[in-house]
Amino acid sequence: MNRTQGYDAVSAESNRRLNNRLGLEENPRGRPQIIGPEKKREIKPLLKDEGFDASTMTWGQLGSEVQVEADGRTVRRAMHSAGIYTCIACRKELVDAKTAEKRVERARMMLEKYPDWQDWKKVRFSDEVHFGWSDEGRVWIKRPLGERNCPEHIHHPREPRDKDRKRFHCWAAVGWNFKSDIYFYNVPTNTNGKMTQAVYIDQILEKAVKPWLEAGHDFVLEEDGDSGHGPGPKNPVQAWKEKHGLKHYFNVSGSPRLSWLS
Repeated sequence: MNRTQGYDAVSAESNRRLNNRLGLEENPRGRPQIIGPEKKREIKPLLKDEGFDASTMTWGQLGSEVQVEADGRTVRRAMHSAGIYTCIACRKELVDAKTAEKRVERARMMLEKYPDWQDWKKVRFSDEVHFGWSDEGRVWIKRPLGERNCPEHIHHPREPRDKDRKRFHCWAAVGWNFKSDIYFYNVPTNTNGKMTQAVYIDQILEKAVKPWLEAGHDFVLEEDGDSGHGPGPKNPVQAWKEKHGLKHYFNVSGSPRLSWLS
């Protein structure tokens, strides 16, 4: 090794021996850690015992709770090494027994209808999504890995008033080797994006679905049971579907979504 490497090695060995004499934990900087294993062990049960209030504290506040004089970044680095991270609090509970039963029942029914996996190539899954820049009541929390759906990490926010929301509303469909355009729509009768049958016909079925039918696409449209999609036997949406020969089916209420699994 060259001279610089030699000095570095001697310095590292000197620091290691000094720490051993003082009974300190080894670390690359040759000085005791500000947040050692004992303090990390104090913060972990604090997050669990104090529940949601503790998990919404800043990293600096968490450090103060266990008498650590360090800035938030230092506390964050230490707790990351202990498996505690920051994430957005979940807003949905685990699936209840009734919903789970409905999902299983619907899964069996659809398996009878489409028994072969090739049958599902024709299904185009559709849904609306709403997004904007108003306060949606989401909260950042600290939690250990693997405890996303634990009750103490579930957030029950106060929903903002409709008039305070600034949102966009759009619809899209995906399927086997298929991805539709994103269709933005407006609902004159409300601001929360609740689909109406008139809007669904004029801004979605006519603009998005009808061109697929006219082009001869062989598909089945999956929809949720929202009233705007026309789940009843006699309504304008149902009449439109019959007139244009649209094959479709409604998914079970509370059907699983990809965003719930993240």
